[in-house]
Amino acid sequence: MDRAPVEPSKGERAALAADEDSDLARLAAALEETELALVVAGSHFDARHRNAHRVLARVKDPGALAELRSALRCVPGAQRMDWMTPGDPTVALFAARRQYRAAVTAIAPDHVRSPGLLEGDALLAEPERLAHWLAGAHGVTSAGIAV
Repeated sequence: MDRAPVEPSKGERAALAADEDSDLARLAAALEETELALVVAGSHFDARHRNAHRVLARVKDPGALAELRSALRCVPGAQRMDWMTPGDPTVALFAARRQYRAAVTAIAPDHVRSPGLLEGDALLAEPERLAHWLAGAHGVTSAGIAV
């Protein structure tokens, strides 16, 4: 199912601009810099031991990365959770020259986690979009997010 990438709404842009240091702004910046996304099995990604992870998909296509940016849009101002579930899969984000930026883990049923980047588990704006991106484009199923 091909869907056009969704740009943040005027209200979402305003909320992010109001606090340029917000964690959602940092996530958006990391996603903008992303030139490679590795989808790995499990609830985390250790950049120091990159080869220790089972890679489920390697994504370099600019169109697919634009869709990932849309799929990982979170709801500004939504209450953050701290789910006790480990989550699965994890998407590791890399900028130019494979410089590691962040890892984002899918958490059931409609949240994502990114330790060191997001404060708490953030609510996805369109969780089904991430499920479609993982399953449709890359053959990965998430234990947490259902299509």
